Amino acid sequence: MSKMRMFSDIFDNDMRFLKDRISKPKSQSEICGVDDETRPFICAIEEAPKFQTTNRYITGGYRTWKSRESCIKGILQWTNETINIWSHLGPFIALLFRYAQDILHNFDEANFEPFDKKLCSLMILAYVTMFGLSSIYHVFNCCCCDCYRYWYGWDFIGICGSIYAYGTGFLFLQFRDAPHWIPLYAAIKTIILAVPIIMLFHEEYRDEKYDDHRAVGLGVFVVFNTIPTVHSIVLRGGLDSPVVRATLPTHLLCVALLVGSFIVYACQFPERFLPGRVNYIGNSHQIWHIGTATAVFHARHLYFQYVRALSGLT
Repeated sequence: MSKMRMFSDIFDNDMRFLKDRISKPKSQSEICGVDDETRPFICAIEEAPKFQTTNRYITGGYRTWKSRESCIKGILQWTNETINIWSHLGPFIALLFRYAQDILHNFDEANFEPFDKKLCSLMILAYVTMFGLSSIYHVFNCCCCDCYRYWYGWDFIGICGSIYAYGTGFLFLQFRDAPHWIPLYAAIKTIILAVPIIMLFHEEYRDEKYDDHRAVGLGVFVVFNTIPTVHSIVLRGGLDSPVVRATLPTHLLCVALLVGSFIVYACQFPERFLPGRVNYIGNSHQIWHIGTATAVFHARHLYFQYVRALSGLT
């Protein structure tokens, strides 16, 4: 009960903070303050706040805005965050539109059972949430260090939720003929992903110096996903199975997009070799965003491939 109370208090505090951020009028006492009219709103790395300069190869295009109004207006201005914002805000809108189409007719055309409609909807909503939280993070992460860390936490939770939805949701399709394996793999995946999330909420481990450790937790989760995938292929009789032939290429594509774009992000390529030349477009963070967005739309399509293959429609 004490742990539940602790998480309830954390959630209540977050909701109060978010409510204050949205409804509180702009003033000097506001956590992010007001814009300094004497400073240029776009600056080089030398003038940027330290918390923004995590990638030293991005040398310009940093925002100095402090008010939420300027951050929102800045969505349409050209900075080193513009592509980061729209590469997930655009897919957020597009995926909601696709989901509306799914509800109206795509689910019925593909002969989705009620359970599949609910599970696919939960997975899509997890992806949509990830896009939304990522967009908000990139809009407001310039206000101050506290806002930067606050919205980073929600961005990280959105990522965790989306890969958990992908990894756990597809267990119900991969092991539809052997459902006793689902609880085992789901429990292991939950434990793996719980570690970085608990680190995020634990006062001792929420610091920026543990960000890399949390990223390792995500990597372990993605790598572990290959085990139930291979297991399900073996149970279905290998590559001769129509279900495997219909779904494995898209599975591999999703994993390749996620792993490949994350490696690019972690290696800070290509800006490491072109410092200052990809400040606004073409840097590693943007490639990571485009990779994850592409993987999400393929993951949505993969669910339809599974349903059609399991129904004998392929």
